[in-house]
Amino acid sequence: MLRGTGLATDEYSLAIVNLLEQALELDPDFAEAWALMANVDGDMYWFTFDRTPERLAHMKHAVDRAIALNPDSPDALSALAEYYYRGSYNYPKALEYLERAYEIMPNNSEVLYNMALTLRRLGRWSEAVDRFEDAAALDPADVRTYQEVLNTAMDSRDPRAEKWNEELGRRFPTNSSIAGIRAVYYLSVEGDVTAAAETLAMAQPSSDWYYQRASYEIPLWQRDYELAVERVLRGREVFDLPAPGTADVWAGWALTLAGEDERAGEYLAAGIAMLEAELEKPYSESYVWPHMIIAIGYGLQGRHEVAIAACDRAQQILPERIDKVHGVNVAVWCAVVKAWAGDTEFLVSEMERLWATGSENLTPETVRHDPRWDFIREHPRVQALLAQYPKP
Repeated sequence: MLRGTGLATDEYSLAIVNLLEQALELDPDFAEAWALMANVDGDMYWFTFDRTPERLAHMKHAVDRAIALNPDSPDALSALAEYYYRGSYNYPKALEYLERAYEIMPNNSEVLYNMALTLRRLGRWSEAVDRFEDAAALDPADVRTYQEVLNTAMDSRDPRAEKWNEELGRRFPTNSSIAGIRAVYYLSVEGDVTAAAETLAMAQPSSDWYYQRASYEIPLWQRDYELAVERVLRGREVFDLPAPGTADVWAGWALTLAGEDERAGEYLAAGIAMLEAELEKPYSESYVWPHMIIAIGYGLQGRHEVAIAACDRAQQILPERIDKVHGVNVAVWCAVVKAWAGDTEFLVSEMERLWATGSENLTPETVRHDPRWDFIREHPRVQALLAQYPKP
């Protein structure tokens, strides 16, 4: 289950593993329990609760047992797909096993959802939207599928994004998870910060990632940097999920834009200290986000040499050729870091090259309005890019 089991803590995950191990002692031929074990292992590895070779090996053992016991089980095949997706970023292999699961059980919404996630990583955006729509039709109560169909459509500039935004607004006007992704839509697709704020205000505060992202970006776009800092720090638990220290770096970025250099420096120093501690841990050798976020922090501090070195490491871990979602986002932010070091022409060339690849950070309206792009917006080649996309 690539969408995860919904486990929120490492302690809870370990408790589930222990219960499954007890169940398998009683019935070692319970294929579905082995598959679920692999899923929980995958959550622990992917979300860095236990991103170790031992956890990955434990996952592979569980997958192998599930497949050996029932090679035609959609759960076992999905678990094997998750192993390749999360364990080695081998998205083609993951898709291969998901397609086999789909052949066996074509009306399984979980398989369709996971196929969509994998197709998206491969840059097959339109097909990903198709599969998300199929999953939503089979399981109309799953809000996460609606989030991702809108997210995927808007990031790839698929015309279906507008339809989904309107439909989700009618069906879930006060749902915080839906309000969050719809607010992001109004920012990144329509450049309408007022509509984004009104949409978010209709829902109760939530720890949902899209809700938290929008709650930070709305005041950021409004140049209300104090409020942006307040919100990113209030949502620290969510913003720090990629790596501890992220919220402080984002707060430092907002204060840098505000010209509050002393306060910005304090937050950047605090965030970088936490990120440097993470980089001492073995898991960071295969995990991109501490490297990428610390590169931004170093860049904002003016420590360009170490910033570029951190970017280079991030792109080695998750290259764009492998991952057309986060690999592309890493390429965009690394180009920004290099522009801060003085190579603005490289950034502009990368913007031209990546303009149509589906980066959530490189939409026409984001470049027009997000203050993080202020420093490059008036460049003639950037203006030429924006001219290709009239304002909504």
